[in-house]
Amino acid sequence: MTCMHWVTPTNCTPTSTGWQDVDLDYYISGLGSDVTGAIIQINTGWVSLTGLGWRKNGSTDDFRKGLYDALLWAIVGVDSNHIFEIYLGNTSDVTINIVGYTTSGVTMFTNGYDKSISSGSWQDITCSSQAPGARGLIFLVIDTTESAGQYGMRKNGSTDARLAVTSCQACVVIGCDTSQICEGYVSDPYVDFYLLGYITEPGVVFNTNGIDKSLSTTLSWIDLSALSTGAIGGIIEVYMGGNHWYGLRKNGSSQELFGNAAGKHCWALPECDASRIVEGYITNTAVDFYEIGVVTPYVALSSGNLAAQLLLAGIVR
Repeated sequence: MTCMHWVTPTNCTPTSTGWQDVDLDYYISGLGSDVTGAIIQINTGWVSLTGLGWRKNGSTDDFRKGLYDALLWAIVGVDSNHIFEIYLGNTSDVTINIVGYTTSGVTMFTNGYDKSISSGSWQDITCSSQAPGARGLIFLVIDTTESAGQYGMRKNGSTDARLAVTSCQACVVIGCDTSQICEGYVSDPYVDFYLLGYITEPGVVFNTNGIDKSLSTTLSWIDLSALSTGAIGGIIEVYMGGNHWYGLRKNGSSQELFGNAAGKHCWALPECDASRIVEGYITNTAVDFYEIGVVTPYVALSSGNLAAQLLLAGIVR
């Protein structure tokens, strides 16, 4: 049982500009009624994408920013017919891949909730009223003026302090404490946070501080050190100094997809193999990877499956 499911990356790039429907059922067969969102990769080349946005079908949110030379990941909500929307200002040199989907345990809102903060310090972001019982929160971060403002997000109680630019927008998946509080930082008031959804599934486990999974070798696909026990996928903060390229993929995949971290900062959601390995590619060692959390195949505890859950968690063998 898990709330995040990965599939072979499938191109779903709209062929027209403006807000366009994307039907998840067209690309993935056999989906059930419990599907809540799509996991997507967005990759653009050097040709500027004059507008990019993603939203749940039926939303009136209109968050759109230009983007070029970037690779970012997002969870976008779907309606009851499994449809989400993508906005493209132009269709040149852009690829959008569906890499997975979410089910019960991940809740996505039709419209995001404004959780923007004042600038200059780490501040609590309280989401208890919108995200009851959440262990993780899903945000859109957008620089409304392209002011190159820095931002950071962390689980409440963390000592992480990684700040870098988002030159457009990014999706952040971050842990929260039991009061549904995380922490955010912005360097100027033009960088805004919007709560798009939340995670209650116990199988998604968030670290208080990110675990460094960075590479020391450039220009080759290299195995990252294994993700935490039980992982079938990771939640990875991509952080870099300067404009460099990166890639992340399931170990053994042949996917060749590289890009900037939508400026210098984004969150990635790669699948791992049975040995909990993700492969990474960097063009400069200034690119760092941090395990913010992992997705595991959670089994609800009961007298009948306690042993199986302990085995999965690595507590017994």
